[in-house]
Amino acid sequence: MALALVGMGLAGAVLVFCIAQVVAAVALAIYEPISRALMSDVCPEPLRLKYFSWRYTAANVGWAVGPLMGIAAGAAFTILFVIAGIVYAVFALALNMLHVPVHQSEDVLKHPLRRLCLRA
Repeated sequence: MALALVGMGLAGAVLVFCIAQVVAAVALAIYEPISRALMSDVCPEPLRLKYFSWRYTAANVGWAVGPLMGIAAGAAFTILFVIAGIVYAVFALALNMLHVPVHQSEDVLKHPLRRLCLRA
């Protein structure tokens, strides 16, 4: 996604911009299920609905406000794409370096076969 956003910002032709947009759409389609699974693994059961709700609220605000900010900045202001690409790259690096504990339910821990798998 980071490379696609930088590509959109630096695109000199419509075809290059369209290819970068396709790459961004594919990256988003891959990232969405992974982010949901990560949230399910990380969030304790009673807080999952709250975190999912906040995630969807933030995404909807971003989809609503982002284009308006782009229009306000001007269509030729390509540095916004590059900045967004850098933010995505820093976020990916932070997720890669972050060791997030996984919350396990008691049912998973009680099953003897799962306990063996968790120890391995």
